[in-house]
Amino acid sequence: STFNDVSALLESMRKAEEQRVKAEEERQKNRVVVDAQLSETSENPIMNKAVWQELEEMKKDAEVYHSIAMMRISGKKELNGKDFLSLKTTRIPREAFGGFTELSKVTLLNNVKSIGIYAFKNCTSLKSVTIPAGVLSIGGGAFQMCSSLTKITIPTSVKDIGIKAFCGCSALQKVNVPMGVTRIERAAFYGCISLTDISLPNNLKTIAEYAFQDCTSLKSVTVPAGVTEIKGGVFLRCPMMMHITVDKNNQIYDSRNGCNAVIETATGTIVAACNATVIPNDVTKIGESAFASLAFKEIILPDGVTEIGRWAFWGCASLNNITIPDTVKSIGASALKKCTSLASITFKGTMKQWGEIDKQVDWNLEVKADAVIRCKDGDIKL
Repeated sequence: STFNDVSALLESMRKAEEQRVKAEEERQKNRVVVDAQLSETSENPIMNKAVWQELEEMKKDAEVYHSIAMMRISGKKELNGKDFLSLKTTRIPREAFGGFTELSKVTLLNNVKSIGIYAFKNCTSLKSVTIPAGVLSIGGGAFQMCSSLTKITIPTSVKDIGIKAFCGCSALQKVNVPMGVTRIERAAFYGCISLTDISLPNNLKTIAEYAFQDCTSLKSVTVPAGVTEIKGGVFLRCPMMMHITVDKNNQIYDSRNGCNAVIETATGTIVAACNATVIPNDVTKIGESAFASLAFKEIILPDGVTEIGRWAFWGCASLNNITIPDTVKSIGASALKKCTSLASITFKGTMKQWGEIDKQVDWNLEVKADAVIRCKDGDIKL
């Protein structure tokens, strides 16, 4: 029905366009009008070129969805190049194979250029995917919750790995991110609990928020030289992570003195830490979610730290004491939230200095009820 509706709408649009052109020719016989220019400049939706193109794509997608429905009915479990050739498309549209639970293997054809959002979401029997050279993008959630996926080949042509592209691929053990990728989007590998090895390319520029959150088997990572942006929580709840290094040629970040952390060089901000992190003495800021959910029992922040970012120590359930220097000027929202074992904060300044610190909302929510702040001149109940 979608195919018929789109076809009817396109035919209606063509007729309306023909009538408009004739009327325009009668009204301005001496004026030459290029239809493409009219499509781009007119406020009439019928003549909007982008809308026209989108409807054409919708028509093609409707044909693809119909073909895929026939594949499902026939009980196919493996799809190869011939199957995709029959689809006559260069893109796998949104949710095309979503929930195709019988599907176990996919080999895409070389003419495919993009994989749409949620294209293979919840294909829970899918074990292997080969993405051909020429594919430029892997859409958001494209393989989300493909819980049997153990192997995926990503070609060098891919530039962007979308939001939650492989989120919940709990059987995926190893990923080689190819040289072409410049950005790993938010939560791209969230919940890949079997992932032990991730290789990041030198061309990579951005690692977005929570990119590897809950990768509970991931043990080590090296940040390449080309990375210029790392968002908060990239390794949140990765309890096995014990080695974090930054390529020595990186101009933005470093892992000075073998500290097993990512530090923004210009500001001295710890961006990402792990259970083996040793905080260097010249650090000045603790970044957003940097130590969240780690297993430290005690943390001593060095003199010179001026800012503790939001969620910095969120969920550190084993943390019993944290030492904060009198140089700290602000503590971000939820910075110590859910530190359920926190009994004391050792503050190196006076009670007056403690009171002058800018503490944002819920900074100490859900700590121990009898927790205290031990200042130089007395204690304050939290």
